[in-house]
Amino acid sequence: MSTTVRTVWLVATALAAVSFAGDAADLSRAPGSSEADAKTTALERAYLSNREAFREFSCRFVVKRGRAFTTEDALAGKLSDVVVRNGLWVVDGARQRYELICEDPKSEILVPPSAGLAKDNRLVYTSVKCLSETFICDDVVGLTYAPKHLVANIGTSLGAEPRITVTPLSYGIMGVNETSGPIFSSTVGSDVFRRYGGVKEVAGARLEALLVGKSSSFYKEFSLDAKRGFLPVEVRYYSRDGVLAGLAVVTKIRKCPNNAYFPERSVTLVNPDAPGPKQVWVIELRDLTLTRPAEEELAIELVEGTEIVEPPTMLARVRLSKTQTVGVKDLGQLLDRCRDARRAELQRRIGANRDEQ
Repeated sequence: MSTTVRTVWLVATALAAVSFAGDAADLSRAPGSSEADAKTTALERAYLSNREAFREFSCRFVVKRGRAFTTEDALAGKLSDVVVRNGLWVVDGARQRYELICEDPKSEILVPPSAGLAKDNRLVYTSVKCLSETFICDDVVGLTYAPKHLVANIGTSLGAEPRITVTPLSYGIMGVNETSGPIFSSTVGSDVFRRYGGVKEVAGARLEALLVGKSSSFYKEFSLDAKRGFLPVEVRYYSRDGVLAGLAVVTKIRKCPNNAYFPERSVTLVNPDAPGPKQVWVIELRDLTLTRPAEEELAIELVEGTEIVEPPTMLARVRLSKTQTVGVKDLGQLLDRCRDARRAELQRRIGANRDEQ
């Protein structure tokens, strides 16, 4: 009997593979004055005001992942083992298109499996140096596409919670959809805290610090530049024992015609104070357009042979017989096709079972 082997792609996107576990209970319990609380609220609103100035735009950027032995080398872009992905981000409110395409096609070649078949589900775990990804969504439906492997997933959960992580505005360190940024909207519960961290100086600039996090896991320090849109020009992640687990630094900022500020270059390091080479991400803006994108800019091309499925059932797939352009406006119709195929396959199986009885 032959064994069907499914391949599981284990790709660490940005800092998703880094665990920032910690305990900031001492900070969250510290008494805060009404003045400090007001300052915290004012900083959050100021940051959000600048961020919301970018609800309609498109940008191209480059993401370089590599290693550096020192923070100075990382900031200077002196990296080894570099993998480059070219990014595109088109935003029209909740309607978005996002791409990260590997610059070197050879980097998408599979690394041989390091383990055999898993006992229960017969999976083979493997890895790849770089993986291109494409994503479009509205506020209801989303579609992810792996062009190298001719596979697309579609579903309502992908629209409600798009998985956009590495962008010029997030530095690759603010979590999915920036929900772990200064506003920290991804975290709920009684152990959440936000605190004004006072005034500090970074590279001669006067910044105001905002501390946010969960007392049961980790906390972050965002240093906001009041002269440049209250952008976080430095982000620090601290672990349980006070070790600096992550550091992001913005090295270049663009003042836009709408009087808002957009990061042009950021550098993010994992465990910057640890000995040996550190993992580094450099995100560099290439161009930025601050107008509402045209409908065709919110569309991607799915090539012939692509199979589209709605997880998690994987019961039936829609296979494209020819190359097709799919836009955000087409997502609802495409999802209906997948669900029709699933219902048809389910009815076929029910009929087959009856015939066997």
